Amino acid sequence: MRVDPHRYANGDNTRWALVGYSDRTEERVSEFAVTRERLIRLRPFFDVADDLWFAHCYPVSSDVWPHVRALLQCGPPVPGVSYFVEGFATDR
Repeated sequence: MRVDPHRYANGDNTRWALVGYSDRTEERVSEFAVTRERLIRLRPFFDVADDLWFAHCYPVSSDVWPHVRALLQCGPPVPGVSYFVEGFATDR
């Protein structure tokens, strides 16, 4: 997503999701959409430095999970699954 940084400035052409990966197989097992507004509210809980629009993926630690769950209303984490907030390029 960093090929043309101007294309993704201010979160343009980007979508976000809370993605779960199996700890055993590393396969994606879940994806929960994150709106732009909710991403902005989640940012303070992650050390994103200058990556304000989550071009990289960020692990959801156990201490951050309660905030993620409250903001996204996504339910409890599934045992054996690691969760990340990720940004994806789109063709909007």
